Order: sequence, then C-alpha cells, then structure tokens
Amino acid sequence: MYSSYGPEVSDVNAKLVGLHRQYAAIWGMSSQQGFVGCWQVGTDVGAPGDTQGVEVPFYRYQELNAENAGVSFLWEKLYELINSANQIIASQAEGGDAAATAEAMFFRAYAYNMLVTLWGDVPLVTESTSIPRTDYTRNAVAEVDGVIDSDLVYAMSNLPVVGAAKNESRINQDMARQLAGEAYLRMGMRDASYFKKANPQQRRNWVPAFHKLDGMVNADSIGGRGNGRLRISNFVKYGLYEKGDIRNSNYNIRRVMWYNKPGFSKEVGIDAKGFLVDKDKGVRNVTLKTGDQVIPHEGDSLNVFYPHPTKIRLTLTSFWMNVPVN
Repeated sequence: MYSSYGPEVSDVNAKLVGLHRQYAAIWGMSSQQGFVGCWQVGTDVGAPGDTQGVEVPFYRYQELNAENAGVSFLWEKLYELINSANQIIASQAEGGDAAATAEAMFFRAYAYNMLVTLWGDVPLVTESTSIPRTDYTRNAVAEVDGVIDSDLVYAMSNLPVVGAAKNESRINQDMARQLAGEAYLRMGMRDASYFKKANPQQRRNWVPAFHKLDGMVNADSIGGRGNGRLRISNFVKYGLYEKGDIRNSNYNIRRVMWYNKPGFSKEVGIDAKGFLVDKDKGVRNVTLKTGDQVIPHEGDSLNVFYPHPTKIRLTLTSFWMNVPVN
C-alpha cells in the first residue's frame, strides 16, 4: 500500500493513491539503473552502451533466466500491485464505491495483461493474501484473460469520464479503453472473438479503407476495417529493415492484398500504368476473381490501398506517473 497505510485503513482514496505509487515505483526503479534498458536492448530500437548490468541478458540471451534482477523485480512488483488491488476490490464488495472498485480493477487488469504477455500462463490470484504461500500454480492464459476482460469491462463502465476524476492523473474511462484495446488485440491472436471488442478507432487509423474496393471484405487477419487516417512513413516502409528481414515481410507491413470476397468475379480495364480502370477504358481488359492480387485505382493510395501494418501494438499512456496524485 502507500506509506503507512495498511489493509485496515478506512480511506479507500488513500489505498488508490497507493496503487498509483506502486505503479510509478515499477517504472521508476533506481536500484538497477539498467532496468529500462531491458525493454530496448536486443531490439531494433537501441543498442547497449555503458551497461549497468541488469539489462545485459536481454541482448546476450544465453545469460537470461528467472534469476535476472529485472525479471524477478517485475514479477514481484506486479503481484504486489495485484494484491493491493485485491484488497481494495474486497473492501468495496458490499455496496461500496463503484468508481474505486473500477480503478483498482484497472490496475489489476494492467498487471495481469503484462504478466501473461511476458510469461504466458501465470498464477491467478483474485483475493488478497497476508501470509506467505508456496502452493501457487499457473493458470492458463485464457483463464487469466477472462479476469482481465471482466475487470476492464467494469472499469470502462464505472470509471469517471475524462476531466471528472479526482485528479487529472487518476484513471478515467478512456485510459481503461486504451488498455482494453491493447489487451484485446493480444487476446485476439489466441481467440479472434476478442478482436471485435478492441477499441476499433486506434487500429482503423493505420489501416486503409480496403473494404471500399470491389472484391474486398473486412477481415481481421489483414488489419480489420480501416479508415486510412495515418500512413507509415517512407523510412519505415523502405529504409528501416533490410530486404529479407521478417519485419519487412508482408506479414508485418502489408504491401499487397488479394481479393477475399467469396465468389467475386469482375471484368475490368487496366491502363498503361497498370492501374485499375473501368472495362474498355484501358489498354486491356482482365477478369479479376477471388484470390487474385488486388489491383488498385491510381487514386486509391490516399485512403484505400497503401502499405500498412497488419496489427498495431497499442501502448498504455503513462503520463500520470509525472503528475501529483491525490
């Protein structure tokens, strides 16, 4: 909990402030200054410099194990966050403060989403414990996801709207929606039904409106229903990854698509540049069918057809770490 507050404290707001403090303590870890580097070294984001030590196994993979100080620290702190959230949820069970319960559920969902993302099956604990236990067993990801889903649905319904929380740094409905978008996109890789629950606007911004193309229908496997608000920069499309890098493949940056509407067949024209035009309006006619590669109109690159990421990994906004909480 926070400062001298314990499970018996009657002020639920103090307990909620404690959750924020625990969250901030994770990402403000100072005893191992290289902790933040654990998330960057070994990736295409950055390279190690004058390393502190804790981050070294994250690019010298043969040294990485559960005893690593960064790994064990995160595991321990996430479960501390869960235990504190469980205390608050239990204290508000009978006619309590729905908004307080929702804020605690948000943090519990955040912690479990990170745990299953990094570790897969993990122990699922929904009741607070005050005595040491050694009998924990791992629960399946699907079971943990069920709790994350339930917590976020409750949080999105019962948290205050933006601007109505006790402090601008406190959790609101939109923060819960953003976390839900991240969680549901991860869950959807295991169970496609969760894709329908993901916040659609975030993914739609990056994905072209390919559903406007005759012969195409919406499909989560190629990005879902987009509206073409944002496009990847030329640097990412052509300069970031070398030829042959899997991150530059069509599974990551989709440059071509195939007509996926069942039973589609249409005779069209092709102009001298290779773009789609009406039948008899180009240099030749062709018949397009389901499974053929999509041929765009010349003007489709603005909104309908352009290289796009199949899935966007949302990151949870954490600006409240830097704002006083009360």
